[in-house]
Amino acid sequence: MRHTVPKNKVNLFLVGAAKSGTTSLWSALGRHPDIYITENELYKEPAFFCELGSKIGIDTYHRLFEKGERCKYRLDASTAYLTSPEAAERIYRYNPDAKILIILRNPIERAYSLYCWMTASGYEWAPTFEKALKLEENRHRLTKPTPLMPQYYWNYMYKRSGIYSEQIERFTNLFKNNVLILSYHDLIQSPEKVLSTVFSYLQLPITQQAFITKENPSKRVLDARITFLARKINSAYIKLLPWISNSTIRTRDWLVRMTLKKDAPPPMSESTRKMLENYYRDEFAILKKTYGIIFP
Repeated sequence: MRHTVPKNKVNLFLVGAAKSGTTSLWSALGRHPDIYITENELYKEPAFFCELGSKIGIDTYHRLFEKGERCKYRLDASTAYLTSPEAAERIYRYNPDAKILIILRNPIERAYSLYCWMTASGYEWAPTFEKALKLEENRHRLTKPTPLMPQYYWNYMYKRSGIYSEQIERFTNLFKNNVLILSYHDLIQSPEKVLSTVFSYLQLPITQQAFITKENPSKRVLDARITFLARKINSAYIKLLPWISNSTIRTRDWLVRMTLKKDAPPPMSESTRKMLENYYRDEFAILKKTYGIIFP
C-alpha cells in the first residue's frame, strides 16, 4: 500500500509529562503563527508513535497537520510519548531532526493529579488514591488493556510513571541537544519566561498572540465507580451511534460529565505524601545530579 508523504513532517513534539501543564503549553504554542496544531480537539494527542494511537495509520496522522505545511513547526502534543518505552525510537526513525519538549511536575503532585483526571474521565474505578496505588502493585504486571483497566497502561502507573530519569534518557540518547526540559512550577509562576525560553529554543520571534491559560483542571467525582460505569455506558452508545465519536468531547462524554462535581478534589493525605516522598527519594537525587532538576 502506498502512503502519502507530506511535504513537511511533524517536527515538534511535546511529549509530556501528563498533568504537567501540557495542554496549557500546547494551546499557547498553537497561537504562534509559525506553529501549527491540529484543529480537531479529539486529536490533540494522536499518540501515533506509541501503542495507544498507532492504529490510526500514517496517512490519517499526516492529514491532521496538512494545513500547517507553511508553518515552520507542526506540533504533536501526545503526553503518552514520555512514558512509552517505544515512542522515542519511533519518533527518531520518523524524523531524527525533530525538536522535543518535556515539561516536568513534581511527581508526587502529578501522580495525584493524574488519578483525579482518570477518575473524572471514567477510566479509574478505585474509589481512593491510596486504593489505586495499592492496585498498581498488581497492575504493573499486565501488558494489555483489561475491562477494569481500559485506558493507556502507563496512566495507571501513578508512581512508576513519575520515574522521569529513565524517560528523559530515552529521548536525550537519540535527540541529544534537540531536547528542551521545562518546569511546570516555572510555567505557573512565570509563564512569559517559559514561553520566551521555548521560542528562543525554536528560533522563533516572541509574539503577544501566545499566552498561557489554565486548561484541563482536575474535577471531583461523586464516586469513581459510578463515573467508571458511566464511561462504559458512554462507550456502548458511541458504538451504536458512531457519528457521536466525531462530535465534540462535551457531546460525546455527556453521561460521564453528569457524574462530576464542580469543586476541586480534596488534598492528598499527609501519610500518602510522605510515602511518595520516600518512594521518589533516589529519583530526586538522580534528577538533580544528571539534569539539575529540583522540584520546589
